[in-house]
Amino acid sequence: MQGGTEPLAVGSTAPKFALPALVAGCFASDDVVGRPMIVNFWASWCEPCRTEFPLLADAHERYGDDLEIVGVLFRDITSDARRFAEERDVEWALVDDDDALVAQAFGVRSLPETFFVAADGTVVGHIFGFTTERGLEREVKRLLRA
Repeated sequence: MQGGTEPLAVGSTAPKFALPALVAGCFASDDVVGRPMIVNFWASWCEPCRTEFPLLADAHERYGDDLEIVGVLFRDITSDARRFAEERDVEWALVDDDDALVAQAFGVRSLPETFFVAADGTVVGHIFGFTTERGLEREVKRLLRA
């Protein structure tokens, strides 16, 4: 799956966005200004994304008070993604980027793709593709120091 643009570079400012939540309501990045944020682009059909979900769940459990995690659904069927998330009792924000404008703004090229955004809105890390527990932990610690 190709997005066609280059991903946001570390040091650049993350785009602001507001998207409908998979279950109810809306998530707006403006609502978490001043908090570090992990923005994870995923799809329920993406095997590496499915494998990565427990790592994000662990990060949410350990660092949920210190940072925001938002999973941005990209090129998927909303009902499939909702079912997947419910089966796994996901507790972080999951939103639907139905028109792919947020993915385009971040320069998403493939799934999964994860951006680490400091409290001031600066991208301080980027993981292209599946990450490991160690890789995610390294980026989270860098994010919390930023």
